[in-house]
Amino acid sequence: MAALVLGELVGNGLYDPEVGISQVIFAITIWGALIYTTEWVTQKYRRSRSLLEGSPAIVIRKGKIQRDVMKRIN
Repeated sequence: MAALVLGELVGNGLYDPEVGISQVIFAITIWGALIYTTEWVTQKYRRSRSLLEGSPAIVIRKGKIQRDVMKRIN
Protein backbone atom coordinates (compact mmCIF):
# COMPACT_ATOMS: atom_id res chain seq x y z
CA MET A 1 0.00 0.00 0.00
CA ALA A 2 2.73 2.44 0.92
CA ALA A 3 4.59 1.74 -2.32
CA LEU A 4 1.45 2.43 -4.38
CA VAL A 5 0.91 5.79 -2.72
CA LEU A 6 4.56 6.68 -3.14
CA GLY A 7 4.40 5.77 -6.83
CA GLU A 8 1.28 7.90 -7.23
CA LEU A 9 2.99 10.87 -5.57
CA VAL A 10 6.03 10.64 -7.81
CA GLY A 11 4.04 9.89 -10.97
CA ASN A 12 1.63 12.76 -10.52
CA GLY A 13 4.49 15.09 -9.69
CA LEU A 14 6.42 14.15 -12.81
CA TYR A 15 3.55 14.57 -15.26
CA ASP A 16 1.93 17.68 -13.81
CA PRO A 17 3.60 20.81 -15.23
CA GLU A 18 2.46 22.94 -12.28
CA VAL A 19 4.26 20.80 -9.69
CA GLY A 20 7.94 21.46 -9.05
CA ILE A 21 10.63 19.05 -7.91
CA SER A 22 10.70 20.65 -4.47
CA GLN A 23 7.01 19.85 -3.97
CA VAL A 24 7.57 16.23 -5.02
CA ILE A 25 10.49 15.89 -2.59
CA PHE A 26 8.41 17.49 0.16
CA ALA A 27 5.54 15.02 -0.44
CA ILE A 28 7.93 12.05 -0.46
CA THR A 29 9.55 13.26 2.78
CA ILE A 30 6.19 13.66 4.53
CA TRP A 31 4.99 10.25 3.32
CA GLY A 32 8.26 8.61 4.42
CA ALA A 33 8.01 10.23 7.86
CA LEU A 34 4.44 9.00 8.27
CA ILE A 35 5.38 5.43 7.30
CA TYR A 36 8.42 5.47 9.59
CA THR A 37 6.39 6.83 12.52
CA THR A 38 3.65 4.25 12.02
CA GLU A 39 6.19 1.42 11.92
CA TRP A 40 7.99 2.73 15.00
CA VAL A 41 4.76 3.08 17.01
CA THR A 42 3.55 -0.41 16.06
CA GLN A 43 6.90 -1.94 17.04
CA LYS A 44 7.13 -0.05 20.33
CA TYR A 45 3.50 -0.35 21.47
CA ARG A 46 1.90 -3.71 20.69
CA ARG A 47 -1.64 -2.55 21.44
CA SER A 48 -1.47 0.04 18.69
CA ARG A 49 -0.73 -2.63 16.07
CA SER A 50 -4.32 -3.76 15.54
CA LEU A 51 -5.54 -0.16 15.34
CA LEU A 52 -2.93 1.05 12.84
CA GLU A 53 -2.31 -2.10 10.79
CA GLY A 54 -5.52 -4.05 11.27
CA SER A 55 -5.86 -7.68 12.20
CA PRO A 56 -5.79 -10.73 9.93
CA ALA A 57 -9.01 -12.48 8.98
CA ILE A 58 -8.98 -16.23 8.45
CA VAL A 59 -11.27 -16.92 5.49
CA ILE A 60 -10.47 -20.63 5.09
CA ARG A 61 -10.42 -22.89 8.13
CA LYS A 62 -9.86 -26.65 7.84
CA GLY A 63 -10.53 -26.51 4.09
CA LYS A 64 -13.90 -24.75 4.45
CA ILE A 65 -14.63 -21.19 3.36
CA GLN A 66 -15.77 -19.03 6.27
CA ARG A 67 -18.60 -17.12 4.57
CA ASP A 68 -19.54 -15.21 7.71
CA VAL A 69 -15.99 -13.83 7.95
CA MET A 70 -16.01 -12.91 4.26
CA LYS A 71 -19.35 -11.17 4.67
CA ARG A 72 -18.09 -9.20 7.69
CA ILE A 73 -14.99 -7.91 5.89
CA ASN A 74 -16.72 -7.45 2.54
